[in-house]
Amino acid sequence: MPTLEPRDLDVIFLSYREPRADSFFSQLQLQVGDRAKRVHGVEGYDAAHKAAAEKAETDYFILVDGDAIVHDKFWNLRIRLPNQNAEAGAFSFCARNVVNDLCYGYGGLKIWHRDFIREMRTHENSDHNSTAM
Repeated sequence: MPTLEPRDLDVIFLSYREPRADSFFSQLQLQVGDRAKRVHGVEGYDAAHKAAAEKAETDYFILVDGDAIVHDKFWNLRIRLPNQNAEAGAFSFCARNVVNDLCYGYGGLKIWHRDFIREMRTHENSDHNSTAM
């Protein structure tokens, strides 16, 4: 069974106007060193994700939102992929919202495949009204 190990992947910190983004990025750098790369201030969801894919050097990369802190235990995970998902474009992890203590995928860590993001057309670049913002 194929595996993904977060410690082997590039980590892209995607920020826009989050008030604590600088300190959160500094914390991420302490966790993963020079694997932490930053994309900041790109207008549009689709464009920002494409910029992140271009910055990544590994086929899969971890995307961290600018308002997120990554739990230290995440870096020691070994994610076993079922064969039918071995070529998936994205894997999503739940985040805990510190305001309401709920856990859900919005704002959680994502592991993206660079080629998947390069080909996707979402939000501002979508051809479909249901996904355009």
